[in-house]
Amino acid sequence: MGIVQSIPSPKAEPFKMWLAEVGKERIDDIIDPEFTIDRTLQTYL
Repeated sequence: MGIVQSIPSPKAEPFKMWLAEVGKERIDDIIDPEFTIDRTLQTYL
């Protein structure tokens, strides 16, 4: 993550937030697989 943190651009901020969210989702999936099922169902609907 050091490379992304070193980008000094306001345009990089949304990308960094997206990466953080995706990382959090993956960790949540590992902790409780039901999150994966819920997210997949929401995407499908």
